[in-house]
Amino acid sequence: MDATILSRWLRAATPEQREELAQAGGTSVSYLYVIAGGHRNNFSLRMAFRISKKSYEMHLRTLCFLPWIMLDDLYALTDQPK
Repeated sequence: MDATILSRWLRAATPEQREELAQAGGTSVSYLYVIAGGHRNNFSLRMAFRISKKSYEMHLRTLCFLPWIMLDDLYALTDQPK
């Protein structure tokens, strides 16, 4: 699998930024890596929305250094988000 936007985001972020995104999504950094690797094909839409929203805030705060993870990007990693 090619690098996903989430995996690129995780590589570019500091450990503190990764933790901030995980907390906003209501999950762990480890689980973000599972999602980024395409190993989880069904996660909640609520989590996806919170990850997308926080990544946008961090995208602006870092002057566009960290990418914005859009809902479509997260949807592409799933079969059927609930």
